[in-house]
Amino acid sequence: MQKDTTIMILTGSKISSELASVFGELPSALVPVNNRPAIFWTLERFINDGFDKFVICVDYKKDKIESFVRGNFGKRATIEFVDVNQAKKPGNSFLKGLASVESGKLLVILGDTLIYDKLNLDYCEDSILVSDDFKREESYRWALAFSEGGVLKEIFDKVGFIDPQISDKKLSLIIGVYFFTDTALLKKISRNIIKENNVEIGEILDKYNNEKPINLANYKHWFDFGHLDKYYPSAKKFLQYQSRYFNSLKYDDVLSIITKKSKDKIKFNNEIKWYLSLPNDLRVLAPRVIDCAVGEKPFLTLEYYGYPTLSELYVFGELHDFVWQNIIDRVMIIMKLFSQKKGLVSRDEYFEIYWEKLENRIAQLIKINPKFKAIFQYETIIINKKEYTNFGGLKEKIISKIKELYSKDDNCFIHGDFCFSNVLYDTKNGITRIIDPRGVWGKSCFGDIKYDVAKLRHSITGGYDFITNNLFSARLEGNEINYQIFDQEKHFFMSQYFDSKIGKYWDLEQIKFIEGLLFLSMLPIHNDYFERQLVMYSIGMQRLNEAMSKK
Repeated sequence: MQKDTTIMILTGSKISSELASVFGELPSALVPVNNRPAIFWTLERFINDGFDKFVICVDYKKDKIESFVRGNFGKRATIEFVDVNQAKKPGNSFLKGLASVESGKLLVILGDTLIYDKLNLDYCEDSILVSDDFKREESYRWALAFSEGGVLKEIFDKVGFIDPQISDKKLSLIIGVYFFTDTALLKKISRNIIKENNVEIGEILDKYNNEKPINLANYKHWFDFGHLDKYYPSAKKFLQYQSRYFNSLKYDDVLSIITKKSKDKIKFNNEIKWYLSLPNDLRVLAPRVIDCAVGEKPFLTLEYYGYPTLSELYVFGELHDFVWQNIIDRVMIIMKLFSQKKGLVSRDEYFEIYWEKLENRIAQLIKINPKFKAIFQYETIIINKKEYTNFGGLKEKIISKIKELYSKDDNCFIHGDFCFSNVLYDTKNGITRIIDPRGVWGKSCFGDIKYDVAKLRHSITGGYDFITNNLFSARLEGNEINYQIFDQEKHFFMSQYFDSKIGKYWDLEQIKFIEGLLFLSMLPIHNDYFERQLVMYSIGMQRLNEAMSKK
C-alpha cells in the first residue's frame, strides 16, 4: 500500500494572524513544534512508515520550505514541489497538486494538521478523518461533516452553531486529512471544476462522494497547529508522543504542570539537584519545582510554560531585529545575574571540561568514523577556499590557551547548556525562562560562565540550530571542505550585536575559542549524519584558528 500511495501536503497558506503575533509571518508548514516545524513531523512519520512519494504544494516562503524539506528528506523519498496560489482556497491547491500525481491512491493533509499514530491504509476505503472532540459553538472555525451509516452525506463549511442547517444534526469535525483510493476518478472530477474559481475542498469531496461513497473515520490522536488556542495544547500532547530523553512525560492541563521521569538516572538526578540548588533570587528564571525525588526512582514535577524556544524563533520565526536586540539584552542580563553567584571551581575542572572531554570525543570520533580519521591526518584543512591549521597542529596551543581560561571572577553558578533550545521566550511579554540544565559542570553546579556565553554564541553566530535542522550544504574533497548554512544571513545584525555585548564583559576571543571547542566536542554525537559533522568540524576549526591568531 505504501508504495502505491502518494501523500500530498498543502502548505501554501500563511499562518493565522494570532499565531503570527508569536512567530512572525510563516507558512503553515513551518510552524515550529518542539524545535522542528510541523512538516518535519509529518514527513518523518510517513517516511518511517514506508511511504516514499510526496507532493508538497507551496507558495508563501516556498524557498524556505523547499530547502528545509530537501535538506532533511531529499535522500529518503521522492518529493515534488508544486507552486500554488495562496490567495486561492485550499481546493485550488489540491487540484494543482493533483496534476503531479500519476496514479494509485492519494492521502491529502493540510500543512497545519499533524497525525502521529500510524495509519494502516491497507484495508482503508475512501475516507475523511474526523473527530467528535470539538465544541459546537466553535463550528464557525471548522468544516463539519454529516454522515449516515458512517458514509458522508453533507459538508458544512464554517457555519455558526445556531445555523438551522446544522442545529438538529450530529456532526463531526473534519481534521484536514483525506484518503482517496481512485486518483483517476479525482482527475476526471477535476476536469469538470472551473479552476479559475475559489474551490473549496468540500466541493471536490462532494463530487467524488457522488461517484464513490466516502467514509468518515474517527481519529483521536491529531494535532492542530493552525489556531493559537489549539497550538499550545497540541504542542504539549505531541511532546509526550515523541519524547526521547524522558521516558515519561505527563501533563496536568488544569494545574499547568509537567512530570518527568528518565532512564538516565545520573543525569536526571543532577538536573533535579540543579533546580533545587538555584539561588533564591534566580529561581523565577526557571520553572518552579512542585515536587521531586532523587535517587533510584527520580521524578521531577515542574510548572509548565508553553512559550516557544529561542531556537524555534531563530530558525523558523520571522521576528524583527529590534525584537532580537531585546532578546539578547535580556539573556545577557541573565548571564550577569548568574555570574554574581560565585562558587569554587578548580583548574582541574577547567581542564577536564575543556580538554579531556574534547580529547575523548575526538578519539571516539576517529574510532567510529574512518572518514574523520583521514581528515584529522592532514596538516592543513581548506574551508570555504581558505587554508587553516588542522587540529593536530593546534593541539599544544589549544592546551596552552585552555590554561589561560581560568578566572576566579568567572566561576559561578551556571546553567551548563545555555543554548537557544533551552531558553523559552514569550514574544508578547518578554518573559524568559530557562530549562533542561546540564546539572553538573565539573564537580558541582558551579562552573565557568564563559562556557554558557559560548553556548549562546554557538547558537547565534555558529548557526547550531540551523545545522541541526539540516539547513546547510557541505562537500568534502580531499582536505577541502565547502559548506553553506542557509538563511542564516538574516541574523547577521544579531551576531554583530551579540559580539558587541560580549566584548563589554568578557574576552570575545576566549568565547570564540570555547565555541570552537564546543563544536568539535559534539562531532561523535552527530555520527548519523556525516555532512552535518563536516559543517560542525569546519566551524570548530575556523573558530580555533581565528581565536588563536589574535594576540
